[in-house]
Amino acid sequence: MAATTEESRVIQSHNSQEILNEVHKFVTGAQLADNLSRQELAQSAIFLLKSLPSSRAAVLEHLCSVFDEAVNVYLLQLETGRTSPSPDTSLDEVIDDIYQVLTGFITSNPTAWAPIISSWSIELLGQLGSNYAERSGVPDASRLNELMQHWMTCPATRALIDIAAQCIAAM
Repeated sequence: MAATTEESRVIQSHNSQEILNEVHKFVTGAQLADNLSRQELAQSAIFLLKSLPSSRAAVLEHLCSVFDEAVNVYLLQLETGRTSPSPDTSLDEVIDDIYQVLTGFITSNPTAWAPIISSWSIELLGQLGSNYAERSGVPDASRLNELMQHWMTCPATRALIDIAAQCIAAM
């Protein structure tokens, strides 16, 4: 997809060295996860999504892994019977940051972002539901009401459902 004048303006608003540094940070952090915290890598991805539209595919792919990890942690907490949140709350903060940015995109430019984010979020919800359908505590798909209630208690899937709903409403 060719850069539009809107995208060009966004890119020009950031110093090209700053963008290059974030690209390097994101690529290095994604390859060597130990170098950056989960939150730093997500912040880098969000920065790139905002300032370098051509990075969209890579950033959204990374965000899929963040949501996948959040769902996995949530299900592990349920399986182990832990009722208190994980001591590592940075994942919840990252999900919230991602949610805020994506909903901001939908609100500010629904024509451009709603179809992209809608497709991404619905596909990701399907993948997560499929990947984790056999985990203990996940209701059988034939019990749709229970299954929906289950996924609505997970902050990551609840955020994705809300994002998808906002996209559909905006379109």
